[in-house]
Amino acid sequence: MRLYAVTLAGIPGRIVNDVLAHLRTKFSDRHVFRGAGVALRSNKLTMYNGAVIDKVVVLGADAVFGRTMKPWGFCRLRTKPCALVSRSRDSCIKSDNQSCQLTKPSFFVLIYQQGVNEIELLTRFHHSAYAIRLPRECYNKKDATISAVVDAMTQASKDLGLLNREMRSGNTPLLLPPFDFERKSMNSLFHKVLVSGDDLKLAIREFKATRLVRVKPRPYYSGRNSLGFPVTPRQQQHGTVVDQERPDLALSKLYRLGCQYEEGFHYDVFRQNGSDFDGSIRFFCRRNGAHFPKGTHVNVYVDDCLR
Repeated sequence: MRLYAVTLAGIPGRIVNDVLAHLRTKFSDRHVFRGAGVALRSNKLTMYNGAVIDKVVVLGADAVFGRTMKPWGFCRLRTKPCALVSRSRDSCIKSDNQSCQLTKPSFFVLIYQQGVNEIELLTRFHHSAYAIRLPRECYNKKDATISAVVDAMTQASKDLGLLNREMRSGNTPLLLPPFDFERKSMNSLFHKVLVSGDDLKLAIREFKATRLVRVKPRPYYSGRNSLGFPVTPRQQQHGTVVDQERPDLALSKLYRLGCQYEEGFHYDVFRQNGSDFDGSIRFFCRRNGAHFPKGTHVNVYVDDCLR
């Protein structure tokens, strides 16, 4: 069963509750919607300042990790004992940024109203959500906003099916770490898909044509500084993705463009010239900052953290 966690951003406060109520009625229990209203602006462009972005990220984490009681969270028994953990427990012991394996959403979607500083909104989510921008024309119009969100969900359902298949590809999953691979080319790919609305299949095909090196036994993507990013075979994947207190890290450890990677998925990054890392190449870890590794390879995980 596919579960969708959906967060709405930038919807004016005077209509946001009506919009959410309609969506929760229209869509099944397989969908969880979150959203908070923002101030109305005469130029019909939402202002994504720090406070607004912080709130949206927290709501996104709440949609994914299901901390809210029924009827709008994935777990319908939040106040009852969990037989999966212990029959004697009075409540769930998961922390705010943890989720049950049985209720974790399949897909994570961000639908945001066109606005000022929206690039900062997307940056904070670190490409974890499949993001769709609502047109300026529906701003502060309840029925038009509802219609636009429904259309966005139709588009998201179609595209996420394709993305999910690409991510489950055994040898050539599409989505690479944007920091340590090559930020410019990765941001260009994400921008084509998320902002410009370019054809998804074409964007994937073009990216693989220029970046994928098809060699046996392990194909790899060619990145900056002649670094190779091979996919670790499923039987060799290791290391659990550690829990994060920060909601943006908690989201990005699970999702890329709204789809899940498998537990333990990472890239064993190597130098294409065959030499070891000698401390001369800079990597960036989102938890610990700059890192200059030594050794045969570097493990880079989905959340752009090094293990």
